[in-house]
Amino acid sequence: MDIKAVLGELDRRYETDRESVESFLTGKIEEADREGDLESLVTLLNEGIGFFRDRSRFAECRACCARAVMTLQDLGMEGTLPYATTLLNVATADRAFNRLAEADQIYEEVLKIYKKRLAPSDYLYAALYNNIALLRQKQNRPDEARDLLAKALEIIREYPEAEIELATTLVNAASVLLKTANWKNAHIFIMEALRIFLPDKTYMFHYSMALGTFAEYLYRLGEYDEAEAVLLTAMDSLEKKMGKNADYRLLENNLRKMREVKKGFVNG
Repeated sequence: MDIKAVLGELDRRYETDRESVESFLTGKIEEADREGDLESLVTLLNEGIGFFRDRSRFAECRACCARAVMTLQDLGMEGTLPYATTLLNVATADRAFNRLAEADQIYEEVLKIYKKRLAPSDYLYAALYNNIALLRQKQNRPDEARDLLAKALEIIREYPEAEIELATTLVNAASVLLKTANWKNAHIFIMEALRIFLPDKTYMFHYSMALGTFAEYLYRLGEYDEAEAVLLTAMDSLEKKMGKNADYRLLENNLRKMREVKKGFVNG
């Protein structure tokens, strides 16, 4: 299998024919399996983890996770960087489905592999710290999340070509700062992120989540009308890109709470 061509076609379908992505991806997973092309199979299963995670389809996502890990173990690749990459995707899926203890354990395993195989300033650490920080937020440990994101930013700013990853980290950091009432730095981070995302519609999902964080910033300042307008824009762009998934429902819930507060403020 020409995995590079397959991934190129997959990217094209995400942009131009989103409805065909699932059938194409699952078909290629079956093809790689039939051909015994285990390396391509692992790559496609990792794509499947992200695809089903983003669409909040737990069973299919978990099946891809289990098969990818098992295949790498069959290949004798435990403890390698490709194995760590798959574990990172598995842990992120667990976090998305609120399997927090499982995610914590797997992130720790990834960290152990990185410490054996990477320099402390390696770019891959930034992604790991980002993901663990998001887990710490879900665990209501904002101080730890803030410290991890500071470490991620310190690393990723050394890689000028990683602008999108920088913007994503800035959004995550802004979200933590909002929860600790650090309005000034939260605003600085979110505006820097939006300036990066805005020209490139390829990353509409990340841009939507950045807008959601900006809406939260406006809401916490009492700018209810502006916050609602920004949040509606975020929801619209996210629905077009990903459908009404868990992230969309989170924004929808934020909008409902925002309107309730606004209504109480006006009536009061």
